[in-house]
Amino acid sequence: MIPADTPAQTEDARRTIEVVVRDDPQGQALLAQLHDAELSVAPSEVTIRPQPGAARAEVPDGPLDTVAVVTDDRGGHCGEILVWVDSGLLSSAEYAWVTDEPPTSWPDPGHVRVG
Repeated sequence: MIPADTPAQTEDARRTIEVVVRDDPQGQALLAQLHDAELSVAPSEVTIRPQPGAARAEVPDGPLDTVAVVTDDRGGHCGEILVWVDSGLLSSAEYAWVTDEPPTSWPDPGHVRVG
């Protein structure tokens, strides 16, 4: 198992979350928050702590409406990525998997389809 919260894990998670939030109507504000945020990463969840004073996005509390499907190398469905917002600030993300084995790392952004 890959240890959680390594610099590589953090960067992988950040890149995957970027794919999910960039096309949201408030994507620019969310990307700005994510760029400067502190992340605590585990294989299937990330706690996101934006910097104090970060501009708040105009989105409702809860998961973003974005549907982000994770696929494997053959295009098979592996799960989805949910990104959560609280009071206009990114708060967490989760990799909800549908495979027999839990993930050991965040998916490569190339395996995330948003639509």
